[in-house]
Amino acid sequence: MLFRSYEASVSKLFGSELTQKVANTGVKACGLYGNLWDEHDARAALGGGFTRSYVRSVSATIAGGTSEIQRVVIARHVLKGLRDA
Repeated sequence: MLFRSYEASVSKLFGSELTQKVANTGVKACGLYGNLWDEHDARAALGGGFTRSYVRSVSATIAGGTSEIQRVVIARHVLKGLRDA
């Protein structure tokens, strides 16, 4: 099944932004120990999983097309729909 470009942009934007916000919230909830990377450090909250997840989510947001570009694609579709209506 093929997706329209704006539908793909909506899902990319939603998924990447949500992942980044959840990971950031997890790091903040763990306090200072949330910033530890080492999975073998006993003080690292959840084995440093939130920190690694946050770093990956930031790069995934960029790799999927920056959020600003995805917003432009969505806005073009919305404005085109308003113009045609």
